[in-house]
Amino acid sequence: SGKYYIYIYNIEDSSIEYKENWSCDFVSSPSWFPDSENIVFVGTKNGISDIYVANLKTKEIKQLTNDRYDDDYPVCSFDGKTIAYVSEKNRHRGIYLINLDDNNISSLVTDNFENISPSWNPDNKHIIFSSDRNEKYNLYIIDITNKDVMQVTDVRIGVLSPKFSFDGKRIIFSSFENGCSNIYVMNTPQFR
Repeated sequence: SGKYYIYIYNIEDSSIEYKENWSCDFVSSPSWFPDSENIVFVGTKNGISDIYVANLKTKEIKQLTNDRYDDDYPVCSFDGKTIAYVSEKNRHRGIYLINLDDNNISSLVTDNFENISPSWNPDNKHIIFSSDRNEKYNLYIIDITNKDVMQVTDVRIGVLSPKFSFDGKRIIFSSFENGCSNIYVMNTPQFR
């Protein structure tokens, strides 16, 4: 049909429990809320991508961003109060936060680099992300309160798609080596 959908697949009985596109031309980057009843995703209509939240039980949808910039990589904090996402508002991809209580959008990382793939620490105070600030993508952790940034990796081959473990003690990420993309795990460094 030429449309893209978000599917929810039940691994226990190999069935598709849910299929929806919310009248978007393209949907991508779905991510769960901690309540497992809501998801945040990117919906594209008429070539413009924005961030949406959908309740899977009620099928209600709420558009969180509405601008001309490409928005991507949405992820909900562990307390369900804030969405982190990436946008090109500053001609470079930066990380922004949406407070779900009042829908206020604030900038977290806006500089002259490409900052992608934010992921929350379970403490809801730190976000890990990939950035090309030293010419290759490496991992950085930012304290969302004071905006202090700590470099986590320093490799020449690029590090992408970081995620904290549910206890926050480890980080999983992908990196290229010998022409292949590989998955790596490391201990979470002590925050400053």
